[in-house]
Amino acid sequence: MTASDDDRLGEIRRFLSLLARDFGDGLLELRLLSKDGPAQSGFFDTDDNGLDAAAANALAADQAGFAVYVGANPRSRSLLARFGNRHNAVGHGQNGKDEDVARRLWLFLDIDPERPTGACATRDEKLAAKAVLRAVVKGLAKDGWPKPGLVCDSGNGTYGLWRIDEPADDDGRTAACLAALAARFNTAGAKIDVTVANASRILRVAGTTNRKGEWTPERPHRRAKATDTDARPVPPPKLVALAALAPKKAKPEKTETKPETKQNSGEGESGTDPTEQARLWVAEQPVAVEGENGSKAAFAVACGLVRDWALSVEEARPLFEEYSERCDPPWSDREIDHKLADAEQAAAEEPERVGWRVRQATARENGAKDEEGETKGKRRQSDYDLLVELAKRQNLWTTPAGDAFGSVEVDGHTEHLAVLEGPFADWLCESFWLAHGRSPKEDALANAAKSAGRLARVEKTKHEAFVRVGWEQEGGKPLAVWIDLCDDSWRAVRITADGWTVEAKPAVRFRRSSLLASLPLAKAGGSFDELRPLVNVADEDWPLFLAFLVGCVLPPPGMFPLLVPHGPAGSGKSTLMRQIEQLVDPRTDSPTTGVPQSEESLLLVAEASWLCRFNNASGLTRAQSDTLCTLVEGGGMSRRTLYDNKGITSVSVRRPAVLNGVAPPPEQTDLLSRTLLLELRAPAASRTDDELRQAFEEVRPRVLGALYDAVARALADYEETDVPDPPRLHALAKWVSAAEPSLGLPQGAVLAALRGARQLAASTACENSPLVPLLRLVVGGKGGQWEAQPADWLA
Repeated sequence: MTASDDDRLGEIRRFLSLLARDFGDGLLELRLLSKDGPAQSGFFDTDDNGLDAAAANALAADQAGFAVYVGANPRSRSLLARFGNRHNAVGHGQNGKDEDVARRLWLFLDIDPERPTGACATRDEKLAAKAVLRAVVKGLAKDGWPKPGLVCDSGNGTYGLWRIDEPADDDGRTAACLAALAARFNTAGAKIDVTVANASRILRVAGTTNRKGEWTPERPHRRAKATDTDARPVPPPKLVALAALAPKKAKPEKTETKPETKQNSGEGESGTDPTEQARLWVAEQPVAVEGENGSKAAFAVACGLVRDWALSVEEARPLFEEYSERCDPPWSDREIDHKLADAEQAAAEEPERVGWRVRQATARENGAKDEEGETKGKRRQSDYDLLVELAKRQNLWTTPAGDAFGSVEVDGHTEHLAVLEGPFADWLCESFWLAHGRSPKEDALANAAKSAGRLARVEKTKHEAFVRVGWEQEGGKPLAVWIDLCDDSWRAVRITADGWTVEAKPAVRFRRSSLLASLPLAKAGGSFDELRPLVNVADEDWPLFLAFLVGCVLPPPGMFPLLVPHGPAGSGKSTLMRQIEQLVDPRTDSPTTGVPQSEESLLLVAEASWLCRFNNASGLTRAQSDTLCTLVEGGGMSRRTLYDNKGITSVSVRRPAVLNGVAPPPEQTDLLSRTLLLELRAPAASRTDDELRQAFEEVRPRVLGALYDAVARALADYEETDVPDPPRLHALAKWVSAAEPSLGLPQGAVLAALRGARQLAASTACENSPLVPLLRLVVGGKGGQWEAQPADWLA
């Protein structure tokens, strides 16, 4: 099994574990669907062995092309009397039915975008489903509901699971809840599936692939991904209250009918009744949800009525009131007056747009509308213009290197997005959907992002965009270290001389890349002693290991060390690198290549993550060695300017690095002087990788707490710490010596270890130098001692 398979297996196993956390002795049903044959299913215990077997079966089935599903609710163990041959195994036979469900433990809300039948969704269609789920979560939170316990991107749409505890036969309460939510939150682009209320309902397994229809670039097959957000259950009275809001009878879907013509309606010269046309248009607009750009969405509707449909405020008001009833929360009379007044002002400022929808409807009847949406020489505002308007309303800024960013509000927190990268375009696309009820054109989206970049540079507002680790400084003195948790809420840990806290609104700005994974929340009261049994570092090098960990947040302009673990086969070099990564800068995947050959390629690695980790690094060239020196010391690296074939941008980066391989070549003394050689030894007791991972994950939150305590101590004592006869890495020596009382080490241990590392690097250079054998031969011929001038070497 490859490393990628291991990661996928772990993802599936984690999802199943979260889903079945309250199943008790109930069984988890795994169901495999194939268009080429009958379904298969299996019933698994929810202990470690059962979940391991379920995850392995799910991965194997996905790789074989099956669609892999799991029951949302536990199955009763009584069905093993009928299906005993499929206990902890998958096979052919009947599936679990509603009567086999023990209890309902999840409220399953499945949201599908409108798309062609039997096809995967486009990115924009998926965004429509995501927008509905976000509106549901926001709306239910106002009613006192917790967030969903699990949220899953199913590959085509999205679904949420709220923890409940209800009987399997709930007298239609689940169905009523789904109907109430559908009536409140459905949009033209995505709808809540009200047919999934049965107790034995199955859902797609996170970590497996959704393969509906043929793969195309616009409609690719995607892997389902899940996140857990809230472990709290829904109070039963909340379910009862929601169910009571279900429509008494199903409302028919609104469908746009062809407007009556002059011959059969008598509605004026064009044959179109603007008020009725506007009412149909309003019914298709997305609802305004507080905290989800609701004010913008409502204003867009008001402008549509007063300006685009050319209705008076008096004519528009009853239609806006109908729209308001669907919003969350509904708008007050005073707010409606303000919206319509603002829309009237917008119409006065753009007289050429007044009534363009009426003209368009008339032209459509007469067959006169062209492909660009122009009617009688009048043109509506383009997607590009609307997107640029959205971008202008954001906080646009640049880094000192000139990279453009936009700071946008999402779910009550601020995200800092590079405007020329995918996340900003996704945000623009979603905001456009919320404001206009449709997706923008792709070329307009790309061009608007470029224009946002130019606007950011015109603003001339500059901020540092940190990756994972940032600092507050005053007069060159470090005041605080910030560590980005890389969670969905964009929280960060702030460490000061007084201790550490988790902050919802960081005072520094972080940028994110797809490589960065989240850090767990640290726990106070931990100790590095808990980590010691899991690390195969020699006792004399344990202070060096701790020095590197604390040194990974060394404030600028101090030079980072390059850590080079070395030891015999099986000593755990790769395991050690993974442990350091999980404590300092976890990633969604791990690079397996050596040191990049070019400065620009290395810069790409450094801009995407904090800790630079290189495997199989042997035989470094002089150019690679020089680039690594620049990386750990901090210096300018060059890359091509984005969207400029001739421009060169100089970027200053400074990163800690770990090198798995042999020590740097002896002639590359500059790199050796920055290197910490860490000796590993074969472990005394053999453990499997899974056992090591599990033991490490158990102590990781407490070790992180110990690490943050040590950084706080370094901030408190840094200015007063004196390092006599400092080694080459003098800033690191002072920083870690200040933290030493929190490391559980005797006084001076860190400084002694750093000096020993420098001597080891020097002796390694000498031992491996090609001159040493010749020197030994000469000295041996001189009786074991020889004094000479440099010129004597040439004699």
